[in-house]
Amino acid sequence: MAHYHLSDILQTHYGHYQQHHRLSHQQRLVCQRILSCRTAALGQQQWQCNQCHYQQSVFCSCRDRHCP
Repeated sequence: MAHYHLSDILQTHYGHYQQHHRLSHQQRLVCQRILSCRTAALGQQQWQCNQCHYQQSVFCSCRDRHCP
């Protein structure tokens, strides 16, 4: 069973949906934020464990209340 994120669905179908449906300004903003969520577009943080010094890069969230 495949697992999809909302951003995957928007990435695939948002352009086509916009051609056939009218979105409010707020709806467009939410879609754009979700599409950029956890990508390089919003930057990244470097996390490090204080005990083993393992490092991991984590992309920043859009922090939109509609974003899962």
